[in-house]
Amino acid sequence: MVTTDATLEKSFSLTERWKLDVRGEFYNLFNHAIFNVPGFTFGAPDFGVVSSARPPRTAQLAARLSF
Repeated sequence: MVTTDATLEKSFSLTERWKLDVRGEFYNLFNHAIFNVPGFTFGAPDFGVVSSARPPRTAQLAARLSF
């Protein structure tokens, strides 16, 4: 399984008292396909067939204002 996750974060001082934090989290950044295990019941119609994969790239963004 090959995945690359990344986080970018930056803090901004708006005034002497106010601060803004911005954060972005990225999972499976390069969008590699990660297939689930194939069917493993011998004699079943889905034996040896990969019929699903894990979720694709996802991103999460957040901001926090401190005072």
